[in-house]
Amino acid sequence: MKRTFLLAVITGIMLIIVTGRAAFAQTTANPNITGYFVSVNGQAAGPYDTFGLRQLVNRGQLTRNTLVWKEGMSNWAAAGTVNELAPLLPPVLPPPLPPAQAAPRQSS
Repeated sequence: MKRTFLLAVITGIMLIIVTGRAAFAQTTANPNITGYFVSVNGQAAGPYDTFGLRQLVNRGQLTRNTLVWKEGMSNWAAAGTVNELAPLLPPVLPPPLPPAQAAPRQSS
């Protein structure tokens, strides 16, 4: 029963990611984020506000590894390391569970 529930939860999360719908970002507080430049295809794009950043997340162009910069930052940094962007980024998912080990058969 636990395994079935866990599989359903993981499947649901994957569906959200695959369809590009950032439902998790819409349910969090609506932070007023402004002024971020984002590295898109090796070029600086922006500046973006919260709405623009969410659109990039939905299109897969803004991930935890995407470089971002805003006035006041000394260098470009991975979005996943910028606390202000955390509510917009998809949650980190655990790796898949290993296959269940079959219990050894007991001889009668």
